[in-house]
Amino acid sequence: MVGPAILYLPHGFASAGYLVAVPLLLLSTVLFLWSSGCLLQAWRMENSRLRRERKNNESLSLKIQRIRLSYPELAYRSFGTTGETLVQLGISLMQSGVCLTYLIFVPQNLHSSALDLFGTNISTSWCLAFMMAVQIPMSWIRDIRRLTVTNLLANVLILYGLLTCLGFALKQMGGMEEGVDVGE
Repeated sequence: MVGPAILYLPHGFASAGYLVAVPLLLLSTVLFLWSSGCLLQAWRMENSRLRRERKNNESLSLKIQRIRLSYPELAYRSFGTTGETLVQLGISLMQSGVCLTYLIFVPQNLHSSALDLFGTNISTSWCLAFMMAVQIPMSWIRDIRRLTVTNLLANVLILYGLLTCLGFALKQMGGMEEGVDVGE
């Protein structure tokens, strides 16, 4: 799944420059692939161990159910309570950082969009208050499977945003070839 933060990638490249942005993007990709491989290997090892135990204990049962392991549970089985605590802390810090980032840039984007599209100067504080009024009750939902409809809507809107950015980029590239600045 791709999050809305990908829409800020061009701005990050423009701010950092290619000399910094490309190596950092490559490094983060390599680290992501390596850590994903480690996680998958640990899950496979634990899953096969659990399947062997289940076969030995339930010789009458022919059906083996799929085993679901959460990240903290996998860390507990691999590294004990310290690993579980570190993974839970990491997940909490990452989610908090993502939420804080969105609480900063979404109201700014809503403010800019309302100003550009409708000529209405809506305060970022009001945009933030509206976001909080929607997001706080949604955070009380314990089973995230109930959010599949909103997740689908979010993914469709993200796809729309990515396609819109791609369309503007292609239009600008076409305008540059003809010697016309699309920004005018």
